[in-house]
Amino acid sequence: MAEYGPEAQLLLMTEEFDLAINLDAAPSSSRLMSIARSAKKLGFQWNSRGFSEPLSPEADLWFQMGIWDDLKKANQSTYQDIMMKICGLEGRPGLPVFILDDDEQIFAGDFAGKKGFINNRPVIGLNTGAGRRWRYKKWTLDGYRQLIMRLESLYPDSAVLLYGGPEEVERNRELLKVSSSVVDTGCDNDLRHFGALVGLCDLLVTGDTLAMHIGIALRKKVVVLFGPTSANEIEIYGSGTKITPEMPCT
Repeated sequence: MAEYGPEAQLLLMTEEFDLAINLDAAPSSSRLMSIARSAKKLGFQWNSRGFSEPLSPEADLWFQMGIWDDLKKANQSTYQDIMMKICGLEGRPGLPVFILDDDEQIFAGDFAGKKGFINNRPVIGLNTGAGRRWRYKKWTLDGYRQLIMRLESLYPDSAVLLYGGPEEVERNRELLKVSSSVVDTGCDNDLRHFGALVGLCDLLVTGDTLAMHIGIALRKKVVVLFGPTSANEIEIYGSGTKITPEMPCT
């Protein structure tokens, strides 16, 4: 095994493989697939005309979904099922796994103790960000304000935890003003500590983001808020509810 870079390229060009799999049609990964010395290849490779190309009908369908919105909207298969078909595999993919070590669990426990909500139930997490690529993946600030007030009226003894990254510093600061039950977990946590803090909540309200995947892997109940992306493609493994609006893929 070699990390992406010159060593990986040399390995692909000089060793023989029984099978090469590339599930990403991006130029860099497709080019690597093209130089891999393998008798059998699945997924995508780079062709002599300077384009990524699918290597099977299953890969072509996924490729076409990335081009045509009508195909994307009509799709009823999850991303996992689509990738399984491209690989020629049957059955259902297993649940994702995110295992917290002892130090990470202690970190989360110490945070809960310092914030004074360790005995509060329920603990409801709100992941307020959604990345930069799609503007409308992120729910409105007013929507989160109203949700916090609604949760406070329904569950007056609950704690509401705010999650986010550097882009959510300002909006989480605004949401702290809504209620004394709101606790900011910080927007500068590394991946592992972020996961440990997600582990504190009983229910996670989130967009189609990394936090959603971590919450599912930690066996949390989730409410996933979708914007313009395909809700059908997202597998939540029976762990909660998807809320989808009527809107174009903008």
